[in-house]
Amino acid sequence: MEPKNDPRPSDDEVTQQLREAARRRRPSSPAALLLVLLVLFGPLAAFVWWTWPEGEPPRLAVVAADLLALPDEKTVLLAFLEPIERVEGKPRLGRLTVEFENQPTTSQADGSVTIPWTSPQAGTPDLVVRYPGTRKRRGAEDRARAFVRPARTPLLVVDIASVLGPQPPAAWEKRNILDIPARPGASKALQEAAGRGYQVVYLAVTAPSPLVYRKYRDWVLNQSGGDQPFPAGPVLGKTSHAQEEGAAREAQFRDLKERFKGPVVALVGTGTAAAVSRAVGVRTLLLGKDDAPQEVVRLPSIEKLGSHLTEVK
Repeated sequence: MEPKNDPRPSDDEVTQQLREAARRRRPSSPAALLLVLLVLFGPLAAFVWWTWPEGEPPRLAVVAADLLALPDEKTVLLAFLEPIERVEGKPRLGRLTVEFENQPTTSQADGSVTIPWTSPQAGTPDLVVRYPGTRKRRGAEDRARAFVRPARTPLLVVDIASVLGPQPPAAWEKRNILDIPARPGASKALQEAAGRGYQVVYLAVTAPSPLVYRKYRDWVLNQSGGDQPFPAGPVLGKTSHAQEEGAAREAQFRDLKERFKGPVVALVGTGTAAAVSRAVGVRTLLLGKDDAPQEVVRLPSIEKLGSHLTEVK
């Protein structure tokens, strides 16, 4: 009787088949292996990164930014968190809770905070921002103002540092705002401009940090309540303190020209500032002897400001 043929493969054949199958399943390159790992473990790594407890943030101040808005305009409120004391390395400023008008929001990594806001039809509402703090760190509060004006409002945009007060930013960092005098004749000249129908806008783009911006803002507010008051107006600074001064200045003027359809006039104290505002197409008055583009109008003194402003009221 002849033996039957065994249909099952031999051990050697099984081994060979397993090797071929393993070879077919093996990723074709390190990149493919990395892709597999990302798919499997990427979501878990992101979850751990987001929820992992960070170190305690340093003691922080919160700084609210003034705003010039159109009636019933959809815009954003802006504030910044900044360490009050020096810290080693990069401070933790992101993912912290900040409240704008009791509406909670979260700070970005650079400490900036924004929240959508719709302006009223008119008025100058206060903008209150609060940083609640943590269990170990005290919170902070600040108050800015929103100036709501019609689109046809003429604007006189005045450099604070180079026209109204000391020019070097270090002077603002080191001195108390009560000890910083205003340029003689500035109050009278600005009040005359306001009487001609201009909304005075104070520009603080030379401020290198949010806390220095707050000094500019509070100095203008203090001057507005003095014996020789400045006209009330918003203090506009950088929307990001990573911006260079020139870029911040250009961005502010472009924004004002786009949203406001009345005359926009710049009053500056340096040739560099005059070149930026003039390049944007803003009528520019230069107080000083710096070199500047030919189209820039030179003022021998701030008392001559009114003679270069058209009556628009």
